Amino acid sequence: MADTDLIERTITVSGLDGGVSRELLAVIDKGASHCQIPQNIAEEIGARLMADEDVQLPNGRWITTGLWGIIVRIDGRAAPTTATLGPRDGPTLLGKFALGQMGLGVHPVENRLIRQVAHLLSATNWPTL
Repeated sequence: MADTDLIERTITVSGLDGGVSRELLAVIDKGASHCQIPQNIAEEIGARLMADEDVQLPNGRWITTGLWGIIVRIDGRAAPTTATLGPRDGPTLLGKFALGQMGLGVHPVENRLIRQVAHLLSATNWPTL
């Protein structure tokens, strides 16, 4: 990915209790499923270990890593999501699961964040409450 393909945005992360929060500069990582936050930030905000999951790294190698529960906020939107932990004071990544949970995506040509239309119950055509 060329440097011009990177989207960097300021996000706010907090633990699931919504208490302590931190603003971080994050790279929107279109190839990552989960977010990644530095280990020291996870400790500061009180992130909770939710599960262990097998994930594939960009080099193709598989590892088992913890998924930590956090709340992410960007552009007036917020969502509970999961993050892996990176090195202390390392980079912050915003993955596609969190973007989707907040109704956001990346424009495929203009490489910018856009609102995504949410589709509810399209397969069943059931009414919503």
